[in-house]
Amino acid sequence: MGNHYHLLLTSPVPGRLACAMRRVGSRYVPYYNWRHGRSGALWEGRFKSCLVQSSRYFLNVQRYIELNPVRAGLVSDPALYQWSSARVSLGTAADPSLVPHVCYLELGATREERAAVYSDFLQQPIAAGELGYIRQHVRQSRAIGLVAGDGGTSVPV
Repeated sequence: MGNHYHLLLTSPVPGRLACAMRRVGSRYVPYYNWRHGRSGALWEGRFKSCLVQSSRYFLNVQRYIELNPVRAGLVSDPALYQWSSARVSLGTAADPSLVPHVCYLELGATREERAAVYSDFLQQPIAAGELGYIRQHVRQSRAIGLVAGDGGTSVPV
């Protein structure tokens, strides 16, 4: 996964995620280039994003992202991947920059309960149809599981 990354972000303000991605391009990329003695674009093109219907697909997309380094053969356990949020979701680490989504919070009354339920969920393989569905919708910047009138969460990848 040295050629891309996934972020699962929620913003209460429409359009804020695109603004955040522009900031990454205008602030982080120059810093990265300076630090590594390089120049030019850091990424191949504009970020892709799709809307995720929170209530039904949010945790499936989170699992898809956290299992991505396992599918890529980089690690055997998602918690071992350096850039993953899996350790936070599994309750083995804390990161103040990560705010749990309401769908994750609904998994249990305590941090330990949520971590146990999510651990069981993460151990379940993603069905081939579900995997293909998520990949296709991300590639095409199409909404994942969006029901008319329901809110969603954007997934820049």
